[in-house]
Amino acid sequence: MQAGVFEDTLRNIARAAPAGRNDWWIVGSGALMLCGIDVGTIRDVDVMASRETARGFLANWNVPAPPPQPDPFFRSNPFAQIRRPDLLPIDLLGDLHLFEEGRWNPVTFSSRIPAEIGQVQVFVPSLEEQRSLLLRFGRPKDLVRAEQVETALKR
Repeated sequence: MQAGVFEDTLRNIARAAPAGRNDWWIVGSGALMLCGIDVGTIRDVDVMASRETARGFLANWNVPAPPPQPDPFFRSNPFAQIRRPDLLPIDLLGDLHLFEEGRWNPVTFSSRIPAEIGQVQVFVPSLEEQRSLLLRFGRPKDLVRAEQVETALKR
Protein backbone atom coordinates (compact mmCIF):
# COMPACT_ATOMS: atom_id res chain seq x y z
CA MET A 1 0.00 0.00 0.00
CA GLN A 2 1.29 3.42 -0.84
CA ALA A 3 1.27 5.83 2.09
CA GLY A 4 -0.18 8.47 -0.24
CA VAL A 5 -3.32 6.43 -0.94
CA PHE A 6 -3.86 5.85 2.79
CA GLU A 7 -3.45 9.58 3.44
CA ASP A 8 -5.79 10.46 0.55
CA THR A 9 -8.40 8.06 1.93
CA LEU A 10 -8.16 9.61 5.39
CA ARG A 11 -8.39 13.09 3.85
CA ASN A 12 -11.59 12.04 2.08
CA ILE A 13 -13.01 10.70 5.34
CA ALA A 14 -12.07 13.87 7.26
CA ARG A 15 -13.69 16.07 4.59
CA ALA A 16 -16.87 13.99 4.62
CA ALA A 17 -17.18 14.02 8.41
CA PRO A 18 -20.42 15.74 9.41
CA ALA A 19 -19.73 19.14 10.96
CA GLY A 20 -19.94 19.33 14.72
CA ARG A 21 -20.00 15.56 15.25
CA ASN A 22 -17.52 13.93 17.61
CA ASP A 23 -18.79 10.37 17.54
CA TRP A 24 -16.76 8.81 14.74
CA TRP A 25 -13.45 6.95 14.78
CA ILE A 26 -11.06 5.17 12.45
CA VAL A 27 -10.84 1.56 13.69
CA GLY A 28 -9.17 -1.63 12.51
CA SER A 29 -5.86 -1.81 10.71
CA GLY A 30 -5.91 1.87 9.74
CA ALA A 31 -6.25 2.94 13.38
CA LEU A 32 -3.45 0.64 14.44
CA MET A 33 -1.20 2.01 11.71
CA LEU A 34 -2.00 5.57 12.83
CA CYS A 35 -0.93 4.55 16.35
CA GLY A 36 2.43 3.29 15.09
CA ILE A 37 1.66 -0.43 14.98
CA ASP A 38 2.79 -2.06 11.75
CA VAL A 39 0.00 -4.36 10.61
CA GLY A 40 1.35 -4.79 7.10
CA THR A 41 -0.80 -3.91 4.11
CA ILE A 42 -3.94 -1.93 4.80
CA ARG A 43 -6.66 -3.21 2.49
CA ASP A 44 -9.45 -0.90 3.65
CA VAL A 45 -10.24 1.79 6.19
CA ASP A 46 -12.99 1.20 8.74
CA VAL A 47 -14.96 4.15 10.08
CA MET A 48 -17.18 3.57 13.10
CA ALA A 49 -19.82 6.16 13.96
CA SER A 50 -23.22 6.65 15.52
CA ARG A 51 -26.15 5.98 13.20
CA GLU A 52 -26.81 9.71 12.74
CA THR A 53 -23.17 10.52 12.02
CA ALA A 54 -22.85 7.58 9.61
CA ARG A 55 -25.88 8.89 7.72
CA GLY A 56 -24.17 12.30 7.64
CA PHE A 57 -21.07 10.74 6.07
CA LEU A 58 -23.25 9.08 3.44
CA ALA A 59 -25.04 12.35 2.69
CA ASN A 60 -21.71 14.15 2.29
CA TRP A 61 -20.50 11.39 -0.05
CA ASN A 62 -23.84 11.57 -1.88
CA VAL A 63 -24.40 7.86 -1.27
CA PRO A 64 -27.82 6.50 -0.28
CA ALA A 65 -28.03 4.52 2.96
CA PRO A 66 -28.20 0.85 2.03
CA PRO A 67 -30.70 -1.44 3.76
CA PRO A 68 -29.39 -3.33 6.81
CA GLN A 69 -27.53 -6.51 5.93
CA PRO A 70 -28.09 -9.56 8.14
CA ASP A 71 -24.98 -11.10 9.66
CA PRO A 72 -24.83 -13.61 12.51
CA PHE A 73 -21.89 -11.91 14.22
CA PHE A 74 -22.22 -8.16 13.77
CA ARG A 75 -24.80 -5.63 12.73
CA SER A 76 -24.41 -2.08 11.67
CA ASN A 77 -27.01 0.42 10.54
CA PRO A 78 -26.07 1.80 8.20
CA PHE A 79 -23.32 -0.42 6.88
CA ALA A 80 -21.89 0.97 3.68
CA GLN A 81 -18.88 0.20 1.56
CA ILE A 82 -17.51 3.22 -0.29
CA ARG A 83 -15.47 2.27 -3.34
CA ARG A 84 -13.49 4.71 -5.46
CA PRO A 85 -10.61 3.77 -7.73
CA ASP A 86 -8.31 6.45 -6.28
CA LEU A 87 -8.83 5.50 -2.61
CA LEU A 88 -8.66 2.49 -0.36
CA PRO A 89 -12.08 0.94 0.21
CA ILE A 90 -13.93 2.56 3.12
CA ASP A 91 -16.24 0.49 5.32
CA LEU A 92 -18.66 2.68 7.25
CA LEU A 93 -20.09 1.09 10.38
CA GLY A 94 -23.01 2.96 11.92
CA ASP A 95 -24.32 1.92 15.34
CA LEU A 96 -22.12 -1.20 15.46
CA HIS A 97 -23.27 -4.13 17.60
CA LEU A 98 -21.60 -7.53 18.12
CA PHE A 99 -23.46 -10.74 18.89
CA GLU A 100 -21.89 -11.97 22.12
CA GLU A 101 -23.14 -14.57 24.57
CA GLY A 102 -26.54 -14.79 22.91
CA ARG A 103 -27.31 -11.07 22.66
CA TRP A 104 -26.49 -7.96 20.64
CA ASN A 105 -24.08 -5.65 22.48
CA PRO A 106 -23.19 -2.14 21.30
CA VAL A 107 -19.62 -1.16 20.54
CA THR A 108 -18.80 2.12 22.24
CA PHE A 109 -15.64 4.03 23.02
CA SER A 110 -14.94 6.50 25.80
CA SER A 111 -11.78 7.86 24.19
CA ARG A 112 -11.28 9.86 21.01
CA ILE A 113 -7.66 10.55 20.23
CA PRO A 114 -6.56 12.78 17.35
CA ALA A 115 -4.22 11.07 14.90
CA GLU A 116 -2.44 12.81 12.06
CA ILE A 117 -0.83 11.73 8.85
CA GLY A 118 0.51 14.47 6.67
CA GLN A 119 -1.87 17.39 7.07
CA VAL A 120 -4.87 15.16 7.80
CA GLN A 121 -6.40 14.75 11.26
CA VAL A 122 -8.75 11.91 12.09
CA PHE A 123 -9.65 10.21 15.36
CA VAL A 124 -8.98 6.79 16.85
CA PRO A 125 -9.93 5.06 20.10
CA SER A 126 -7.22 4.49 22.71
CA LEU A 127 -4.99 1.49 22.18
CA GLU A 128 -6.65 -0.18 25.16
CA GLU A 129 -10.08 0.22 23.58
CA GLN A 130 -8.77 -0.93 20.21
CA ARG A 131 -7.34 -4.05 21.88
CA SER A 132 -10.67 -4.72 23.57
CA LEU A 133 -12.52 -4.46 20.25
CA LEU A 134 -10.06 -6.82 18.57
CA LEU A 135 -10.56 -9.36 21.35
CA ARG A 136 -14.34 -9.01 21.03
CA PHE A 137 -14.17 -9.72 17.30
CA GLY A 138 -11.95 -12.69 18.11
CA ARG A 139 -11.01 -13.73 14.59
CA PRO A 140 -7.47 -15.13 14.23
CA LYS A 141 -6.18 -11.94 12.55
CA ASP A 142 -7.79 -9.84 15.31
CA LEU A 143 -6.14 -11.90 18.04
CA VAL A 144 -2.72 -11.44 16.41
CA ARG A 145 -3.32 -7.70 16.25
CA ALA A 146 -4.50 -7.65 19.87
CA GLU A 147 -1.15 -9.20 20.82
CA GLN A 148 0.66 -6.49 18.82
CA VAL A 149 -1.29 -3.85 20.74
CA GLU A 150 -0.51 -5.54 24.05
CA THR A 151 3.20 -5.47 23.16
CA ALA A 152 2.98 -1.78 22.24
CA LEU A 153 1.20 -0.98 25.51
CA LYS A 154 4.02 -2.60 27.50
CA ARG A 155 6.68 -0.39 25.90
